[in-house]
Amino acid sequence: MTPANDRWAAAMFGLDAAGIVAAQKGWRELNLAIAGEGPAPIVGVDGRIVSHTDQMAYPPEILSRDYDSGDHIHPTNFGRRVNAYSWRRQLVDDGLLA
Repeated sequence: MTPANDRWAAAMFGLDAAGIVAAQKGWRELNLAIAGEGPAPIVGVDGRIVSHTDQMAYPPEILSRDYDSGDHIHPTNFGRRVNAYSWRRQLVDDGLLA
């Protein structure tokens, strides 16, 4: 998942400060689980591709302006390329793509 931003949560759901903190906590826990970490990791998967998350974040958990399409959650075309290159690199490394 791409880095999230609390302003997006506030704008989309009208959350107050406590709601934003809870939304960020849920987002963080879900991303940790997807990455195979945290208190409830998702297990039994063939692989994980998470390198794009750190690359697109500044500071952590906020989508960098360089990749932000304007809504603070969806990446620009450049950000989508970062995602695609991360996936392609891993598929090549795994021998699934030439």
